[in-house]
Amino acid sequence: MMMRKFLLNLFVFSLIFLVFSSILSQLFERTIMRDSMLLRTEHHFLKDSEPLLFLFMGDSHTKDGINPDYIPQSFNFSTTKQSYIQTYYTLKSLLESHSRTDSLQMIFLPCDLTTFGSYRLRNFDPSFYWDRYLDFWEVGQTLDDRPRFLWKQLEASTMSYLNNGSYIIEYVGWRWFGGGKVKPQLNGHTPQPGDFSLISDQDSFSRDRVQRLFGEGQLVDPHLADYFARTVELCHAHDLPVVLLNFPLVRAYELAIKEYYPDWQEQMQTVEHIVNTPGVILLTELTNDMSETPRWFHDPGHLNSGGAIELSTRIKSWIENQIPLE
Repeated sequence: MMMRKFLLNLFVFSLIFLVFSSILSQLFERTIMRDSMLLRTEHHFLKDSEPLLFLFMGDSHTKDGINPDYIPQSFNFSTTKQSYIQTYYTLKSLLESHSRTDSLQMIFLPCDLTTFGSYRLRNFDPSFYWDRYLDFWEVGQTLDDRPRFLWKQLEASTMSYLNNGSYIIEYVGWRWFGGGKVKPQLNGHTPQPGDFSLISDQDSFSRDRVQRLFGEGQLVDPHLADYFARTVELCHAHDLPVVLLNFPLVRAYELAIKEYYPDWQEQMQTVEHIVNTPGVILLTELTNDMSETPRWFHDPGHLNSGGAIELSTRIKSWIENQIPLE
């Protein structure tokens, strides 16, 4: 009898909690997340009917570093902390479900020293957003981490407000301290202020960042290398050339990563066969000298608004040598 009463009370409590949590999730998604840079990027892409020629995918290096205003008929569909797992599923959805991608001529993807780090497997938030693109169960099976991604599936439907403090801070920042004005966004790109050249001890700053970011993980995680290969295969299945961008890092940061991983060359060689696949172009010459110009960065790994304009202008010139632009 006591056990039956306990189970009944547990059931009632769980039901009340799920109902309350679902309502809270809806409020979170429709208020705090509504004007986030993440959802505005998606909304802008889906609302606009203009055909695209060039699509940029990736993480914050792409998001901060590519300004589509300087590259005609392009869009920057990147998200902060995005891994190649998220890139693969998102790109698959866009290519299969959205007419804007029918006219694409090139896909631009990241490939640098930070692209394949194990730390990228930590982030799949906000879960309700990634639930639109990812198959959480399939990802859990691939990573041999089914409980975690089963929880993500549940979280996406009933507790989407969890683990999203950064979006709450962003909302409070523009809503209460920014006069209600959201940051401008240009085809998925938000110009970033800041000047890393003002940092006096760039070496120490860079070493500390590497330790915090990479921790004890690998420079090239095998799972991410696998999804990188899947993404390239996906592009080829749609007859799309892949252009890999070696995004610049401030030289001190680049050296700190190489110092942290003495075997960095061997690790990067594990994706070399993918980079050398026919139909894949690796662009390094556009960015090599930018590492020596800290004023183009807002932190050691991300370009500021001026750096984004510089790189985007270079990419436009490169494209014009491949395909005449109007």
